[in-house]
Amino acid sequence: MKNKVQVVAIIISVIVVIASLIVFSNSGETPPPSFGNIKEVVLWGVDDPALFEETIKDYESKFQKKVLYVEKDPRTFDRDLLEAIAAGRSPQAIITSTDWIAKNRDKIAPPQASIVRPEEVEAAFADLATMSLIERRRVGNQPEEKIVWGLPLWIDPLVLFWNKDLFNQALIAVPPATWHDFLDASNKIKELGAGGAVLQSGAALGRGRNIPLHKEILSLLFLQQGTSLEDALFSQGKEKDQTILSILRFYTDYGKPGTAAYTWHGVLAEPRELFIEGKLGMMLDHYSYKKELEDKNPHRAFDIAPAPQTQGGKLAYVADVRAITVPKGAAEQDAAWSLARFFISQPELQKIISRGVVVAARRDLIAVDSLPEILKKSVLNAKTSFEQYPKENSLIISEMIESIANGQLLPSEAVTEARTKRQRLIDGKK
Repeated sequence: MKNKVQVVAIIISVIVVIASLIVFSNSGETPPPSFGNIKEVVLWGVDDPALFEETIKDYESKFQKKVLYVEKDPRTFDRDLLEAIAAGRSPQAIITSTDWIAKNRDKIAPPQASIVRPEEVEAAFADLATMSLIERRRVGNQPEEKIVWGLPLWIDPLVLFWNKDLFNQALIAVPPATWHDFLDASNKIKELGAGGAVLQSGAALGRGRNIPLHKEILSLLFLQQGTSLEDALFSQGKEKDQTILSILRFYTDYGKPGTAAYTWHGVLAEPRELFIEGKLGMMLDHYSYKKELEDKNPHRAFDIAPAPQTQGGKLAYVADVRAITVPKGAAEQDAAWSLARFFISQPELQKIISRGVVVAARRDLIAVDSLPEILKKSVLNAKTSFEQYPKENSLIISEMIESIANGQLLPSEAVTEARTKRQRLIDGKK
């Protein structure tokens, strides 16, 4: 009897997934809600307009409505949107990161269930994307409520870029799969000069100011230990302190002169620049950078591999997720959500990702045979965690890393100082 119930449950689950994929695979065959008298639908984003050219043309041809994509500066995106909403000129939809969506839910108008059902989104898209975009609320004994804050487009995982020439010179046959092997490879590749000068770096780790993705790398290390970066660093709990200090020592040793792992100095250029010059063995960066790297230096012999894992830890990767959502100030919000659904339909999303080196958030597109196995693994096992103050956190964490690497503070002292700064931040926001 138990086996029959399990079989029935599996069949129902498969039916739900297939039905959801079918729903999100159509390109809007059912006439969507009308944009009414709006002559031109405005869509904001921070990505290259070329990514969306074909999809916008398809939408305009199908529904006879002009769509204007406006590429915004990510540094002024928040301010520009607030000003546009205040002036009654809000775009109908925006394409942005799930980090932005998570911290700006008060500026978003969720879709009606008749247009987007949370269960459909959960079934059709990778867990990382739905975890970031679907909020679960429960009040008292009431049934759980699910709120959709955005529809996922693509996932950009953090992967390991490695210089084949430097690996060959160091007699290393394959890229490291674990952090233990990562350290070993870094030490074989690095070249140090007098006074701790880094002539050739084995790996871009150990600092905050000149490693832009320091927070993402630390997040990866913490997730592999079963906790999030924010929970570990900013919540009190002595049971976690040894793990925190161990991870911080591991990371900062790469940037601390005199340690066995030392390979990165605070005055070096940023990782991408050194990698292009052929003076860096390994760096963790987003997969989307692969195309830019190939364009800038087509003769550089490099490859990519999954991010290293902790021996005995949890399998975990980190990734950025791009999504489309509708601001509260938008006119004709139902129509705007239907436009968003058009963008995430299978044929249109396939066109979008074919223009850039990213991975579609849709499960049916992740499963295609042409997608490299390392990307399938990185995307399907990627995790994320909601940060209340991502920009401020990044600065606090960078200062913490620098104080340890420079020898100004012990790791335990640096963590205490970071927690104090964080508490001041929270108190100032009240």
